[in-house]
Amino acid sequence: MNKEDEIIKYLEEHRECYDRFTFDANMQYLLEQGFDHEEAKDLILSHCEMSALTFQERIHNDYYLKISVNGMVSDDLMEELLEKKRVSLNVSLRNSNRLS
Repeated sequence: MNKEDEIIKYLEEHRECYDRFTFDANMQYLLEQGFDHEEAKDLILSHCEMSALTFQERIHNDYYLKISVNGMVSDDLMEELLEKKRVSLNVSLRNSNRLS
């Protein structure tokens, strides 16, 4: 299988970009394969399904230009993850206090 076929296969396996995590992972993969941001965006638009939220936050707002190859979670997603962990921790602490 040549490189182009591998890329198309990857996009087919990850075609549902209904969340920003998947979109970012696809962008990072394509950037790692040597595509620039515009080419990667065009490949995703051509081969993937996207939710309106993902399209707006990543394509329309040009956030895809900020995604890098470093494998790090995007700043906006990191804030969301930290908030969810904080809420989960608070719920756990409240539940453990009720049991005590």
